Amino acid sequence: MNYVQCDYCKKWFPKKPSAVRRSKNDFCSHKCHDLFQQKKNVFVIKEDYAELHITTKREEKPIVILIDKEDVEKINFTKWSLKYDKTVDNYYVYAWERNNYKNRKRIILHRFLVNCPNNLQVDHVNRDTKDNRKSNLKIVSQQENANNKGVYKNNRLGHRNIRKLGGRSKQYILEIKRNKKIVFKKYSRDLQELIQLRDKFLEAEKNGTQIKEQKEEYIQLKLDITE
Repeated sequence: MNYVQCDYCKKWFPKKPSAVRRSKNDFCSHKCHDLFQQKKNVFVIKEDYAELHITTKREEKPIVILIDKEDVEKINFTKWSLKYDKTVDNYYVYAWERNNYKNRKRIILHRFLVNCPNNLQVDHVNRDTKDNRKSNLKIVSQQENANNKGVYKNNRLGHRNIRKLGGRSKQYILEIKRNKKIVFKKYSRDLQELIQLRDKFLEAEKNGTQIKEQKEEYIQLKLDITE
């Protein structure tokens, strides 16, 4: 048994040699580990908001996350990290639950700040996932959140919901999903035709038809559009 020094309280405590070789840091208790993690959060207080600076191996400089000043104490109970999403070419902020080491769950910052229910989503109004001020966060349904998304970075065509089939095919495919299910699908060699159909579908959802999340009503909407 080896004696090592706690990286937070500097107390010496016994630890197995195999555990010493595996760990980057040494802590005498879970409490010291949590307090040490809190020290790693770097906040910069501005006049109207606060910045959370998070370092990542992907970038040379720290990533700046915007939050409200009153939320600094609320989120400073743990160390926050970044997850890169290649589809939006941006970062999401997350952390892990504390004091629940057997069944820990991931905490997503923008959902945590507005206390979002499990059956709803949080939309970043300006589409910047690094801006987590409450004025930029809106609790919406999955459909409303999808409507405010821009073109994904990996979309080579530059048109939402439309992609080109692989191989030698000259066809394009239009797919619109709601609640992770395809509700409108169309193949065509004419890209402009699919763009017009997509815009017509989205316009019908927004203004013309009160759509509930039921398959029959989507089918009727498809018939109205394609006629």
